[in-house]
Amino acid sequence: MKICGACQRELSKDCYSKKQWQHKQYARRCRECVADDMPLTLKPPERPDCWICLSNEADERGELPLRDCSCRGEAGYAHVSCLAQYAQSKCRAVPTVDIASFVAWQRCPTCKQGFGCKLSMSMSSELLSFADRELSGNKLVRLVAEFMKFIAINNSGMADIYHNQPREDFTKQARIVLKLTEDLESKIESGSVYVNGVELSYISNIKAVVLKLIGVRIVNDKGASREDVDTAMVYFDQVEEIVKRSSGVGAYHLPDTSNGFDIG
Repeated sequence: MKICGACQRELSKDCYSKKQWQHKQYARRCRECVADDMPLTLKPPERPDCWICLSNEADERGELPLRDCSCRGEAGYAHVSCLAQYAQSKCRAVPTVDIASFVAWQRCPTCKQGFGCKLSMSMSSELLSFADRELSGNKLVRLVAEFMKFIAINNSGMADIYHNQPREDFTKQARIVLKLTEDLESKIESGSVYVNGVELSYISNIKAVVLKLIGVRIVNDKGASREDVDTAMVYFDQVEEIVKRSSGVGAYHLPDTSNGFDIG
């Protein structure tokens, strides 16, 4: 049973065409109202519903549904808390958390685009909390979360690199991610942490992305000197070396970071 947006009667499915049945309540008309060309009388909601909990009200944190992807119309809106619960359920559904488990934290399941800066920052914090709470501080999960945050900081500040704005957050987060990659690589080499070939390549590629973006920032900085360019070239050479080492079977290519980080 659904309510007709014109006559406002609650009617069964056979009272609507297939197309009208799929419409939102305020845009739906029964066969009779369509035939009589009756106008719609219900107003659309002021805010779109969260696609997970179906509410357009603020959640327990006082946050409204938001959208930070390529969805159109009313699709794609969700509370951050609902998205975090959805992503957690995906992680819990697999026996071992691996890189494929992180997709729900990083991109919209509808349009498949990586979350934009604002939502990616929120989801990285949610992933860190989840890792500490349920995954015993899993180092690989922590690396992914910190890398998500780094990409969000980088993308949110891209306009600033042409105006000599301070970039302390970018530098601080780059150091955090590089330290995590080095710690993981050291533990893998010593045998205290085991990862498969794909995950090892994934870790190396994260390091390469960070080094590449540091170099890009230096080169694009307003008033960059010849020495600055030489420094950037050192970073680019390191990236090239990492890519060569990780180009074997099962390796991940450098992720596209232009619109949020996305491993898929």
